Formats: sequence, C-alpha cells, structure tokens
Amino acid sequence: MTKEILLSRFADAEMEEASVNAKKSFNVFWRELSWEMRRIIPGLDLSVLKRGFPTNEKSNLSLEHMWVGDISFDGKIIRGNLLNQPNQIENLNQGDIVEFDYEEISDWMYSINNNVYGAFTVNVLRSRMAKKELKEHDDAWGLDFGDPSNSNIDSNLSFSKFLLTPSIELPEHPMSVNMAENSEDGIREMGQQINDSLTLGMTMLQFESLAGNLTQVKLLLKYGADKRIKNVHGQTAQDLAEIFSWAKISAVLK
Repeated sequence: MTKEILLSRFADAEMEEASVNAKKSFNVFWRELSWEMRRIIPGLDLSVLKRGFPTNEKSNLSLEHMWVGDISFDGKIIRGNLLNQPNQIENLNQGDIVEFDYEEISDWMYSINNNVYGAFTVNVLRSRMAKKELKEHDDAWGLDFGDPSNSNIDSNLSFSKFLLTPSIELPEHPMSVNMAENSEDGIREMGQQINDSLTLGMTMLQFESLAGNLTQVKLLLKYGADKRIKNVHGQTAQDLAEIFSWAKISAVLK
C-alpha cells in the first residue's frame, strides 16, 4: 500500500487539483460501498480512501498521505483502519482506527475485476513515471489502473464526463433498480422497525438517501419511512441527500 510522504497542502498544484476531484466524486465511491456492504459475495477487490494526516498537531502544513480501509461513513465522519505504517507521525500505527471529516480525503479508489476506479492522485504520480517504473508500480498493486491521464469513476463514467453531467442526471446504481422487487418484500415485512436506527447509526431512509439510491428511497417512503427523523449529527434524510447533491432524492423528500 503506497503513500506520499510530507506532501505540503499547497506544494503541488496538479496533486491539489486531483485531491479536489476526488472530493467532488466521493458520492460515487460511497454509492458503490453502500451496495458492497450488503453483498453476500464481495464485488470489490479493493476499496480505500487516502487522507493527509498532519505530522504536527499544531499545523496542517506538513501532511503524510496514507490509505485507509474498511470504510464507514455516517454523513459526517469517516471511520476506518490505517493501512500504512507512518514514517513521520509517532502517535499513529498501521492498523489503528482513524476518524476524520469526509472533506479531509485526498483520494479514493476501488477496483472491480482488477480494474481501478478513482485513484486521482495515484494517476498524477503514474503520469510522471517512466514506462518501466509505471509497470513496476502497477505490478506491485496487482491492478489495472488504465490510462494515467483519465480517472474513471465507475464502469460507465469517466471523471471528465462526470464534470459535464449535472448531478440530477447521474445514473442510479443498477443494483438499486435491479433489487427493487426483493427490497420491497423486505421493506414491507419490517413494519414499525422501518424507522429504527440500523446501519451506521442511520435509519434505512437516511442510509439510502446518503448513498443516492432513489428507487430504495421511494420504496421506504411508500411503506412509512419517516423523513423527519434526524441522525446523531442532527441530519435528516434530505440533509444527507443534499450533501452529495442527489437532486432527485432531495426533491422526493421535500
């Protein structure tokens, strides 16, 4: 698991832009993880985030960028396991549980059948590598990162296309649509439990609203999900949908 040591927050404009792009498309990453969490057979080979950890408690100017796995997200806080051993931070160790605001991420990536999606800062670094070094890098990961000049964010959408597509037109995750019949059976049987806090301290309606699963949101509302309930951070389902600009869901919840 690679990392970039002591990358100053403003030292590299190209890396900074890549980090911004990762934040812009984090909704796609979380949408995919929302379905991975309920799969019996995993569909992702890998799903990780990168964050810059301050090397000095009194300053954020020097950061050690490291990968975090086993991700959970509750609408405000990301929680996961540190996958790298820090070189410059004494009070952190590989395997530690870390928590941070989602806006602090500097990259994300997941892979399906060894094909990588996201990896914005990784591709900046790959674009600067000689052919031999690039092959060694990709072989070390055992993944197909593709063209360093273009980060895909899912199997049907490149980031360049994502930028040109209004959020309201983002395609719903296919599993949200394809699982509608099975989901409806389960939701119908829940009865009053439909408004219990279940996943990551959220109700099902809050969870699906945050993940951008429009079909699931409509089914939950059909069977009595209460859109007024707030999570531990005081966020309603609509608040959570608006974090990631899920405009269609927000409109339904209004």
